[in-house]
Amino acid sequence: MGFLKPNNAVGLDIDTAEVRAVELSGSVQSPKLVRFGRIPLPGGAVTEGMIANPGMVEDALRQLWSDAGFSSREVILGVSNQGVLVRFAVFPKVPNNKIDKLIKFQSQEHIPFPLDSVVLDYIVVGEAKSDAGDTLEVLLVAGKRDMLNDFIDTVSNANLKIRDIDVSSLALQRTLSPVDRKGTAAIINIGNELSSILMVENGTPRFARIITT
Repeated sequence: MGFLKPNNAVGLDIDTAEVRAVELSGSVQSPKLVRFGRIPLPGGAVTEGMIANPGMVEDALRQLWSDAGFSSREVILGVSNQGVLVRFAVFPKVPNNKIDKLIKFQSQEHIPFPLDSVVLDYIVVGEAKSDAGDTLEVLLVAGKRDMLNDFIDTVSNANLKIRDIDVSSLALQRTLSPVDRKGTAAIINIGNELSSILMVENGTPRFARIITT
């Protein structure tokens, strides 16, 4: 996952009240806003961050692209709902070529959904030493497949292509300047029905939660 990493793509966010999209140019260090658009959603289109009426959302996406004049139909989708889980876990340190297998085998202890029902991703954010042995500090991200498929199908039916998907709360850390990345910071995004909190320590995410508002 890598929100807004690729060039020539539009960042897309869908919540209960509206659809928002932004197109940037330039470098990661010095981005420039090219186009921005937003369009309200009818009641019942999206509920708590999940698509409830795909047809309404598809219509809104088509209208938004027509009104805003984005140069690309490829999108980087930010997702924020109760179908996405972010957890931090500690695992025994193993060689790099065995990390994938270890996490897939042991992550069920930290994810309250059956692993075959989610798309699982992870990032190693640190290492620690103790008398019990060396450990890896890992950020786990699990997204329910059926929820993600609803977004993929809806966006595709609006003649758009999803290039990548990221958790909106984790993407918030990319708004920090190099100066703000030093020390500890809390980033809070207050949205419609759902809000997110991200704690970052020296540029590394340490705590992320989605809460109802």
